Amino acid sequence: MIRLQNPWGEIEWNGPWSDTDSRWEEVTEAQKLALGMTVDEDGEFWMPWEEFVKYFTDISVCQLFNTGCSTASGVFNEYIFFDEWTTNGVKCGAPKDRSGGCQNFSATFCFNPQYRFDVYEAGSEMMIALTQKEIQNEAAKQREPYVTIGLHVMKVETNRRHRIHQAINPVGTSDYASARSVYLHLTDIGPGRYILMPTTYAPREQAQYMLRIYSPHDCNPKLLLRDCPKASPFMCTKVSAVTRLKIIEATFHSPPKDSTNLFVSITSDKERVRTISLKSSALVEWNEPFVFHRHDLRQKYSLEIIQEGPKRFQQRIGKCFLTGLTDNDTRIQILDIQSMDGEKHSNNLAKTRIGNLKVEISSFDDHMYL
Repeated sequence: MIRLQNPWGEIEWNGPWSDTDSRWEEVTEAQKLALGMTVDEDGEFWMPWEEFVKYFTDISVCQLFNTGCSTASGVFNEYIFFDEWTTNGVKCGAPKDRSGGCQNFSATFCFNPQYRFDVYEAGSEMMIALTQKEIQNEAAKQREPYVTIGLHVMKVETNRRHRIHQAINPVGTSDYASARSVYLHLTDIGPGRYILMPTTYAPREQAQYMLRIYSPHDCNPKLLLRDCPKASPFMCTKVSAVTRLKIIEATFHSPPKDSTNLFVSITSDKERVRTISLKSSALVEWNEPFVFHRHDLRQKYSLEIIQEGPKRFQQRIGKCFLTGLTDNDTRIQILDIQSMDGEKHSNNLAKTRIGNLKVEISSFDDHMYL
C-alpha cells in the first residue's frame, strides 16, 4: 500500500483500506501506531498500490531545500522568476524574439530569456528547477500537452552586463523532456560570471514558466533585457563595435620571489576591469575573458600587472599597451610587459622588459555579434 495526503484536506480515498474500511479491524493497535494510521479528516489516507496506479497518472518527486534564516550549514538562497517563451509577435530571430529553441538551432538559440549570475567561491554548487505552467482546457476538461523544455548554463565574460548573442563555454545542460519540470544540478563550478537560459526544444514554441535557483551563496541572479549598452545622450554616435579580450597568461623572466598574488588590470575608455588574483610564478595562467562595447573602430587598452602583498598592499610591477582594430577576426597577440621602473629610463627600453603577456582579441563591427 501507499500512504498519501490530499494537501487540501478533508477529501480522502473511500475505497479499500480507507479510514473507515473494515479491513483495518484485522490490524492491531500497535501496528496502526507504527504506521501512523489515524482516522481524522486530515486528508491523509492509505491506498492499495493497484488502486493507486489505476486512478493516478503522474508522480512528481520533490527535493526540499532549507531556505530559512538559520545560520547553520545547509541553508540555501532561493531565487524565483516568472516569465515566458514568446515570439512577441515578431519574426523568428528578430531582436525581441524570446523563443529561440535549444542549442541544435544555433541561429536562434540565444534569443531565449537569459539570466546572469555570479559565483565567488571555488567548488560551488547550484540547483536549478524549471517548471512550465500547466494549461487546463476547461472545454474539453483535459490538460494541454507540455512543450519539451530544458536548461543550459554557460560561463561568460567576467564583466558582461548585457545579453549574449553567441553560445560559449558550456558548463551544464539538463535533459530535455516533455514534462512539467526539468532539473539541473551544477557541482564544482568555479568563480566567474555565468548565463542561464531556460529553453524549449524547438523555436517559436510559447509557454509560461517558473524558474527557481538554489545556491548556498548569494549569486545575485538577474534577467538580462538589453542587447548592448544604452546610447548616451551626450554621445553623437551609437555603439558600433564589440570586442572580447581574453587575458591568457603571463611569463616572467624573473618572477616575484615573495609568495604573493598577481592580477591584470585593464583600462579602456574610462572603464576598468580586472582578472582574479593568482599565485605569482614564472608562468601565470588566467584564461579570463572580458567584453567591451565601443563607439570607435580603433580601441586602445592599457594593461597593468599588479602584485598583491600582505594587508592588501598592491604594487604595479609591469605595464603593456594594446591597440585593437575592428577587423572582424580573432587573433593571438604577445605583448611586452614593461617594468614600471622603465618609465624613468625610456631611452633604454630593452632593459625594462620583464616578460610577456599573451592575449586573445576578437573584434567585430556588429555590436550584437558576441
